[in-house]
Amino acid sequence: MARHIAESVDRRIGFRSVADWRADIDRRPLRRRLIVIAPTAADAVRDLGGWMFDMTTAGWEVTVAVADHRDIRSLEILGLLVVDLDQVLDAPLHELRADTIAVATSSYSFDDRVRDGVLDCMQRGATRTMFWGDELPVEFDDATETTRHRVSVAARAFTSCAMRAAGLVEATAHTETIWTARDIRRLAALLPAS
Repeated sequence: MARHIAESVDRRIGFRSVADWRADIDRRPLRRRLIVIAPTAADAVRDLGGWMFDMTTAGWEVTVAVADHRDIRSLEILGLLVVDLDQVLDAPLHELRADTIAVATSSYSFDDRVRDGVLDCMQRGATRTMFWGDELPVEFDDATETTRHRVSVAARAFTSCAMRAAGLVEATAHTETIWTARDIRRLAALLPAS
């Protein structure tokens, strides 16, 4: 029994191959899923660590797709799955059956594959799309609403540990800012043709 529990816990956090991760999605299709796209683990922890932790404790499966996954200990502290972004982008994002995708604005702005995948998901309308980072892309100024997530006390404690593991010395935020896409019609010019 103890071995079974340990194996199930180990499978839910840390780095996973995209093939194993996709197989798990197929085995558990009704699970609420959040996929966070980030350039590095440190970026995700600094800007969204509390929110991701709070989503996990609310029962969501939170997966972080990072371009640089050499040092993911900070994400493991938060109880998150980690996958390779390049492998995730080998197939269309909408096939991941995510309820929500939270995309780093830098990834959206500088990686055409991320941009195309996000716009495709928005066009299909089945996935809630959110953005986080330093600056919202100009094309979304009028089509998003700002949400400030109040980070729980537990999330602040875990995020503080995760930030230290990522080599960050900043104070843990009490709120984190996320932009949610809300008006798909205003984005019609950006969306790829069907």
